[in-house]
Amino acid sequence: MQRLVIAAALCAAVGSSASAQSVVRFGEDARVRSNEVVEDVVTMGGDAVVRGHVTGDVATMGGDVRIVGEVDGDVVTMGGDVEVEGTVHGTIHSSGGTVELLPGAQLGRGVSEVTQTPRERGSSKPLRYLMLLLLALGL
Repeated sequence: MQRLVIAAALCAAVGSSASAQSVVRFGEDARVRSNEVVEDVVTMGGDAVVRGHVTGDVATMGGDVRIVGEVDGDVVTMGGDVEVEGTVHGTIHSSGGTVELLPGAQLGRGVSEVTQTPRERGSSKPLRYLMLLLLALGL
């Protein structure tokens, strides 16, 4: 029951749309098929693989991201690697992971990688996103 409440709160936090649903996964991978359009993709403890179109953002905590399709917003990871072969119109924010741009990758606003701990470097945008997400969930 608690897992359902957390999932519902997370869905509300990332928004909803009549035409596209958000994909939210805990402890498992999230996949967007090549013919699929979704609003946001959020995983905790799982990887995100986007072959289709994400109209919002992709966020993972403790999982990797692979973009073959298109993401209109940002890609945010904490403790995971990012591999881009498709298009990310926003910024890629990576904390504690690497970002690899493969041939054919297209970026709108660039990459922000944080490899040091927040105390060593100061605050960072990806960590603020994830802390706000955890606070909203009451974790």
